[in-house]
Amino acid sequence: MIHSNSSFAELSAPTPHFNFAAERLTRRQAADYLGMSHEFLEVDVVTKRHGIPYIKVGRKVFYLKSDLDTWVLARRHSPSVKGGT
Repeated sequence: MIHSNSSFAELSAPTPHFNFAAERLTRRQAADYLGMSHEFLEVDVVTKRHGIPYIKVGRKVFYLKSDLDTWVLARRHSPSVKGGT
């Protein structure tokens, strides 16, 4: 998503340690990485129900491994302690 306060120069400036070709995953690769079906990811692109981040280039959809890691960690739940000590 492009924010209106970001200039094109900021968005197009190369990030020092980012390599899109090395980090990108296809839908099937992302599904394997997450342990989900590629159909689940395909539906989420349309419904945005789970908010899984993706990049769309033309008709192709890619996922960044770092985005998937962040998405998974944001869904981590800690068990609540009952009774205490």
